[in-house]
Amino acid sequence: LRQVPAQFTDIVTGLAAGQAPLTVLLQQGGQLKDVFGGVGAAAKALGGYVVGLLTPLNLAVAAAVGLTAAFVAGASEVGELQRQLILSGNAAGVSAGQIAQMAEQIARVGRGTTRSSLAALTQLAASGDVAASGLQRYAAAAVELERVGGPAAEKTAKAFTDLANEPTKSALRLNEAVNFLTVSTYQQIRSLEEQGRNADAARVAQDAYASAIEQRAPQMVNTLGTLERAWLAIKQASAAALDQLLNIGRTSSAAQQV
Repeated sequence: LRQVPAQFTDIVTGLAAGQAPLTVLLQQGGQLKDVFGGVGAAAKALGGYVVGLLTPLNLAVAAAVGLTAAFVAGASEVGELQRQLILSGNAAGVSAGQIAQMAEQIARVGRGTTRSSLAALTQLAASGDVAASGLQRYAAAAVELERVGGPAAEKTAKAFTDLANEPTKSALRLNEAVNFLTVSTYQQIRSLEEQGRNADAARVAQDAYASAIEQRAPQMVNTLGTLERAWLAIKQASAAALDQLLNIGRTSSAAQQV
């Protein structure tokens, strides 16, 4: 048994370093089998060792470490949001508190977690290419599309910001991949850009893309099988649990303070 802690350290170190789990099993598992004279004896001894680790003190220390990590991670989200807004000169014209409140509202309607919503909102706001009026809608669309199995929210958020750069060309390029434009919408975007109203052209293109996502996301859910739906529910529950922990370190929004 004196050799077991060292073997456990090797197991954790190997996995943390990216070593294949099967390789770790064969290497450390083989050594433990030799130490105890067989697989059955090794399993029995290791079972007792693991149970011995689960003392109230050890569990309390692990809980304290986990809560501290959650506090730091939650506070880091807010700090990163504030830094991104400062670096962009707050081109979006919104405060960190307003963005935090938007993230809460997106999470409240079941379109994702506060964590994922904050990440999408931060990316959109920091770009300066999305008007404040569209931030919440576009972030919600990006998070929802990822939630139902679409591309990562960061990728969708980038597509929204790209539409502000030469709206007509960007819309045509995106349309080749996702087919979201109608003839009338395309003509409206082109007409606005020709008039020099790039911001309005970008808004029309972004709204059209958001509408397409909002229509297609429920259809994607309907195509999922039983196992896929179950896995989606597990992922959502796990993400929600982590999100609750991160709330420990997050700054309360104005609405929460009220």
